[in-house]
Amino acid sequence: MKKELILLFCLITFQVSAQYRIEIQIQTQKDSLYMIAYPMPDGKTMFPQDTVKADEQGSLVFEGSKKLLPGMYYLVKGRTRLFDFPLVDTQFSIKADTANLVESMRINGSPEAADFSDYTRESMRLNRMYGNAKDTGERQKIYETYNNLVRSYQDKHPNSFTSNFLKALSPVTMPALTGASTRKDTISYLKYYYKHALDNVALDDDRLMRTPVLDGIIDPYLSNIDLHNAPDTIIALADRLIARTKVNSDLRRYMVIKFGNKFLQTGVLGCDRVYVEIAERYILKEPTLYSDVTIQKNKEYINRIKPMLMGNIMPDMCLTDTLGKWNPLWEMPAKYTMVVIYDYSCGHCQEFTRKLVDYYPKLEQKGMQVYMCCKNHDRSQWLKFIKEYKTDKFTNVMDAKNIVDFDNQYNASLVPKVYLLDKNKTILNNLRLELSDFEKMMSAK
Repeated sequence: MKKELILLFCLITFQVSAQYRIEIQIQTQKDSLYMIAYPMPDGKTMFPQDTVKADEQGSLVFEGSKKLLPGMYYLVKGRTRLFDFPLVDTQFSIKADTANLVESMRINGSPEAADFSDYTRESMRLNRMYGNAKDTGERQKIYETYNNLVRSYQDKHPNSFTSNFLKALSPVTMPALTGASTRKDTISYLKYYYKHALDNVALDDDRLMRTPVLDGIIDPYLSNIDLHNAPDTIIALADRLIARTKVNSDLRRYMVIKFGNKFLQTGVLGCDRVYVEIAERYILKEPTLYSDVTIQKNKEYINRIKPMLMGNIMPDMCLTDTLGKWNPLWEMPAKYTMVVIYDYSCGHCQEFTRKLVDYYPKLEQKGMQVYMCCKNHDRSQWLKFIKEYKTDKFTNVMDAKNIVDFDNQYNASLVPKVYLLDKNKTILNNLRLELSDFEKMMSAK
């Protein structure tokens, strides 16, 4: 009796501690090694979750005390992906014939997964019929049958993981553009696209993170965002999409990182502000989603670039001129000021300076003066640079006292760093553009 009680206790303990049990019955040799894994959003990488050997009956029993995250899973042997199945329940079984795994698959213990298997089998049958169809009319009928199949499945499983998965694969119907469309029509189309193109993606369903489709949906969407949109427009777009995700969710982190990477160092005017706004709102203010290293790097980056964003007053620069006198930036009495931060030994700086000197008469006609800031501290080499590159028409200054941190105070770790300021020293541009572009900017004001 005592032994029976001990055995009963062990069984109860095992049942309580087992968080999942997936039994798969296929024809295979004993001790053959199999793995279950879920795909990453890129559709190429998979994340292994459990590995087992087949028993004498060809059964694979995956079980463990750690809960499996729901999503779309693969059964893998070696490097071969055998079949997919949705994991929405924790205790179920799959039986399949290796001669035709998908056609023969039967799932017990997970009604949603079983219905999805039936759906997959029928959709594959329709796909074969579509490929063999003789004419457009027949293909159209098959396509309508397929759409009815999807709708029927989604009606049966509303808001389920598999319904959200299928819906994400369905593109949103967009308004048509014709050859006669006007610019106004195109703008309306783009506004509709930005607002509705991701309507079919359930951004509040973290299970979609464990499917192979997200990158294929989100990346094209982001690539179609015109970087020349006003920063406020892009920020509002990001806010609207991120607001559809759950706080502290994997999908929220995914969307923040996707938007952040899109607008990090694009070389397009104003995109640095988009990155700062997104990082401040969704990384610095929601730190539980990110590592300490990520948070610290973003803090440092934001602190470096935020003061130098377009629309800000550029911090004063109290540097000395060739006579050793203080010549502050804010005392430049110019309609426009180009601030050039350079290193006299830098080849790119030398090339830019040569072009600037040649082009300067056109810029000077627009009311521009140049505040030429040397990062180095060797006075003789600095004076040699001024003479060789003929920058005497500019206000040449250097940090003789070595008190300025150009890299962090003025975001000038990469040189030459160029800023265009208005008469109030407001930053109009913080990128190194073609000199003709600077001329156009001033002409447009």
